[in-house]
Amino acid sequence: MKSKNSFQLGTTLYSFNSEYYSYEMSFEDCMDAVGSLGPGQGIELVGPMMIRSYPKLSGEFEKRFKVAVEKNDLVPTAYSGYTDVSRFFGRLANSDEQHEHLRHQIRTAKQLGFSIIRLRPDDPFVIDELLPYAEKVGVKIGMEIHSPMMLESMQDVIEKVERINSPYLGFIPDCGAFCDSCASVYIERFLGQGVDPGIVKTILR
Repeated sequence: MKSKNSFQLGTTLYSFNSEYYSYEMSFEDCMDAVGSLGPGQGIELVGPMMIRSYPKLSGEFEKRFKVAVEKNDLVPTAYSGYTDVSRFFGRLANSDEQHEHLRHQIRTAKQLGFSIIRLRPDDPFVIDELLPYAEKVGVKIGMEIHSPMMLESMQDVIEKVERINSPYLGFIPDCGAFCDSCASVYIERFLGQGVDPGIVKTILR
């Protein structure tokens, strides 16, 4: 029997990015595939990957998502949000635009039934200005530590989060943060695609 605090398995829809982008699988196909693993599977939704009206949520997508969740007995676990500072042609988004962009995504996460939004801690306002809003809405912020970030390089942020001590703020470690070299499977893939061995050797130095 699983204890109350035991880890539960889930799937991020990013797992299907190749099949989805190549139109081999639809959104519903991806949700059905997760559901085929058994009842109660956790699901992570990648906002800009699946939501055509991103960062805003359309009623049409909200209905499709909730129907698929109910049909496959899935548990909305985490909504994957993005900062997207380069989303405008010829300029970077300013602070006000970034704040509203992320607030949209927090509201979307809540509306779709997610209790966590996954964000990268690249900008200090993720903590300083978004945390009070996330607490008000009732969505936890999980800051992803993702390659090339390493745990050692995140000590200042980790200490700040510990000082704040909010149940609505924490970290989501990506396995890439624990890597110190390129996996052999990628080396073999790039060589198979015709990358010059000398270039690969230089990159691996």
